[in-house]
Amino acid sequence: MKSKKVEFTPPEGAVPEGTGVGDTFDLVCSFELKKDGSACITMMGDVPMPGYDKSGKYAEEEDKYRPGFKEEAEKMRGIMMAGGDTATAE
Repeated sequence: MKSKKVEFTPPEGAVPEGTGVGDTFDLVCSFELKKDGSACITMMGDVPMPGYDKSGKYAEEEDKYRPGFKEEAEKMRGIMMAGGDTATAE
């Protein structure tokens, strides 16, 4: 299977506030690996992709498979603002 460029319209609320056309951003996403080896994006940040809403398949298992990143992001932001090294932070 040959990979292709992936472009799609993100669900409302998934793009970080203040992001403009042409800007780039980093976001933690969740994926489902299919039997054929392809991957399907199920969550973009905390926003479910169409067909993967919180009342569906991932509602009960979300915490089991999808770690929370809020605390890690806040810790990294604090280290970066202080000019620290993220490799030595605990």
